[in-house]
Amino acid sequence: MRLILISDDYEVYRTCCNILQLAQLGDVEIIVNPPQPFPAGDICIWDYQDSTPPDVFTAFNGTRVLIVSRKELSAFPSGLAEGINVVLRPATEATLSAFITSIDRHPARSRLAALSSDRDALLQLLFQANLKLQEYDHARTNFLARAAHDCRAPLTALAGYCSLLLKNQVGALTEEQHDILARMQSSINRLSRLSSEMFQLNIDSRMAAEPQIDVHPIEPSVQEALRQIAPLAAEKHISIDIDIHPHVASISFDAFRIEQVLINLLENSCKFTPQSGNITIRGYEYFWDRRRSMGPFAPVDDRRQSQIRRPNSYRLDISDTGPGVPPEHKNSIFEEYTSYRGSEDRSCGGLGLAICRMIITHHKGIIWADDSDYGAVFSFVLPFKRATQASMTRVARSSA
Repeated sequence: MRLILISDDYEVYRTCCNILQLAQLGDVEIIVNPPQPFPAGDICIWDYQDSTPPDVFTAFNGTRVLIVSRKELSAFPSGLAEGINVVLRPATEATLSAFITSIDRHPARSRLAALSSDRDALLQLLFQANLKLQEYDHARTNFLARAAHDCRAPLTALAGYCSLLLKNQVGALTEEQHDILARMQSSINRLSRLSSEMFQLNIDSRMAAEPQIDVHPIEPSVQEALRQIAPLAAEKHISIDIDIHPHVASISFDAFRIEQVLINLLENSCKFTPQSGNITIRGYEYFWDRRRSMGPFAPVDDRRQSQIRRPNSYRLDISDTGPGVPPEHKNSIFEEYTSYRGSEDRSCGGLGLAICRMIITHHKGIIWADDSDYGAVFSFVLPFKRATQASMTRVARSSA
């Protein structure tokens, strides 16, 4: 299969790669921003950026997918060529997958199928329905973002009142009252964080927001995350072991957001670790081969000519003694609002883990779930040098 991608957005490229790998279509070729005229291919995806799709796109012989924002969509008259499939930005993996995996790879059979006007008319109706569903999904997302934003103010006020009481600024408290208020404040802070995460997840995915990258040691972020979840671990008498190895190379990351990742992962572990269980945090230098996953977006200096597997990133593992993650859900567990089974659903509705993946992706890293002999393990990798977008005119070949 040959996929032609016209886009300056690494996230669109990464999404296409994930789809091709999961679909297991065999040998695939991804051509990013080729010069005109376009080479022949099975599907062409155009990420619209203030420029009308050229004639060479409208005349493309394979499946054509146009990615536009909701506002940009209104600028298109009905002048779009018939047969162009429209996807609203941001293009989700599920939406693009519907087009990429439905390609018929047998041209002779495709020519015969094209003779069926009834089928073509039905497909057009389905695509129109798909577009409407995307619009409704955007409206739902905007509503959730507004609701989450409105919830943050009263929660912040409640946390402030609890803080005043705990500092005895409005009168002395008994030990029992102090303990109850401390638990209340911890719960309010968790609700406030959840509200902020809902807002961030729905807004950040539609904005080109860059993390505040700087060089930091990783240990303070780990310690701050432990301080935040200490009350939750204490309630269940969970012991937490820390094994953070020093790193020679500098790690560039947004300290606030990486703390947020650690807090979400530790809260997830605390929730599913049984009473008197154990959580282990381990950090160490790690070799991560980014060339296969990043393709033409990989930094030039990351293309090693030798086979020396020297560390190029820092890895953090958070393992616990709770239930593991079913193999079939190890990828979907990081999707928004996903769930799979009752009380042992490690996704927790998918919100916290979806936030984690979004933040790590912004850092050009990777996050995944695995199992150990005792429970679940959530791991993420941060590159020593922040990945930069390389020339997008190169051709990448990958085997799904």
